[in-house]
Amino acid sequence: MNEEIKKLDPVPLVKRLIEKSKAGKLDWAPTADRQQFVTSVGGDTSFRIRLVSVTDINEWGQPDNVDVPRLDMLDEKGHMLWQVYSADIPGRALRELFEIARQIGNRLDDRVAGAISALDKL
Repeated sequence: MNEEIKKLDPVPLVKRLIEKSKAGKLDWAPTADRQQFVTSVGGDTSFRIRLVSVTDINEWGQPDNVDVPRLDMLDEKGHMLWQVYSADIPGRALRELFEIARQIGNRLDDRVAGAISALDKL
């Protein structure tokens, strides 16, 4: 095998997932882990976004555990195909995708509307 394997760029994938999620085309669902959401694309590929704990260095130079989003691409049997970490994506795009998935998965729009309606009746 003489061809060099190029590193996949996750940015176009994450941008498309954000676009399709905002347009209501992806149905993110919650899992038993309340910090994890899944969606299926095309029948043989699914995505899972979740918060994972990593060790970072804080402003005082001390180790600090922080939760960051990670996107997993899975095959139809649930086997891991690819992992994308926040550090792989410039800016906060993976955090944005996690927040959108959480909003859809937890049906926040309906719940906020219901809460406002209930408050109006008080």
